[in-house]
Amino acid sequence: MVVLEIELCGLDPDAMHLTNLGLHGLNAVLVACLLNSLTGSLGLFRLIGTLPVFLQKRRLIMNACILVLAVTVCSVLTWRQLQIWRNNISLWQACLKVDPDNFRGHDQLALALLADDQIEEPLRESQIAMRYVENRSYGGTYAVHTSDLGESKQLFTQALKYVPMNVVAMGNLANCEAEEGNFA
Repeated sequence: MVVLEIELCGLDPDAMHLTNLGLHGLNAVLVACLLNSLTGSLGLFRLIGTLPVFLQKRRLIMNACILVLAVTVCSVLTWRQLQIWRNNISLWQACLKVDPDNFRGHDQLALALLADDQIEEPLRESQIAMRYVENRSYGGTYAVHTSDLGESKQLFTQALKYVPMNVVAMGNLANCEAEEGNFA
């Protein structure tokens, strides 16, 4: 689900939160429609069956308590999710906790750390990301972080062997050539 949200919203935590809020709202409407179609009412206890007499008089209070409990649980879960989405670094670190072999997670974490003016950690994450063949086909971020233009050119050339029409690798290879003064 996180990958889908990233594709839809990019890395903007606010847009991801609004998307998540919209999906939860849609889910609540669908559950209410299901309850209404099953019971003819939105009351939860009609689905379960008849209540004892002493609880029938307190049905409104019980429905209100269930509503408060549901809203509280959803609020706590949303707060926990917002701790992950507070910035790109925490988002990609959480992604890697779930799937340590996610090359895109390592790649994007390296970019987020680099944007945070860190030096050593992005290089380490980029080197991990470059171990995956899938990332080499996109050129990876390691070549961008390294100051060795020869190594960068080699990585982007290698990427073009995997995917010959990779525009990103072509553009990065052209940038490396331009840095060396090769404009022809």
